[in-house]
Amino acid sequence: MKIVSEGLYFIYPGAVVLVVLLALYFILGLSILVYPVLASALLLAFVMFFFRDPDREVPDNALAVISPADGKIVALDNRVPAYFNGYSTRLSIFLSMLNVHINRIPVEGSVSRLEYHPGKFKPAFTEKASELNEHTTIEIDNDYGRIGFCQRAGTIARRIVCNLSEGQRVNMGERFGMIRFGSRVDVYMPENVRLLSHIGDKVKAGETVIGEFAVSES
Repeated sequence: MKIVSEGLYFIYPGAVVLVVLLALYFILGLSILVYPVLASALLLAFVMFFFRDPDREVPDNALAVISPADGKIVALDNRVPAYFNGYSTRLSIFLSMLNVHINRIPVEGSVSRLEYHPGKFKPAFTEKASELNEHTTIEIDNDYGRIGFCQRAGTIARRIVCNLSEGQRVNMGERFGMIRFGSRVDVYMPENVRLLSHIGDKVKAGETVIGEFAVSES
């Protein structure tokens, strides 16, 4: 199982603690250490599971807008914040603790906007999360239009990782960051994107097509 490098900061210390507890258990023979050993092993297993980084099959479709996150679509409406002008649709994806938390690029193009916004840590599945929570704002321009999206922190998710820079050329499905321990990603699409998703759909980052640019024939 591939592990994202961000997770190694948690996995290595957890592994050291587990090895030390196992050594003490076998050397000292203290049965009371069984419970700390089991707890450490379970915690290490969960951390490795959380930071898993599976490969994905990126669609071979230049018009596609693919999901930037794993999770469940919890909102699909026209509630576009003032700092996102020119978009008509908002699609919100909620990531539970069990989802893969690697974020991926939804369309090929160039990063035209990258901003960090400090804020609060409301539950990621609530509407207030879109207005008040800490988030990173990203926009990508390609040949067919512009797509905006936000990595949003939550009550538990308090570490947004974004490995992008303005002007950077990116590929559809490329890994660009993650949000640690439960979060939300909002995608903002213009009118010329035909939606292919519904509320309640489960999506996979880098793989699920959530919309498609409509190109007029000339």
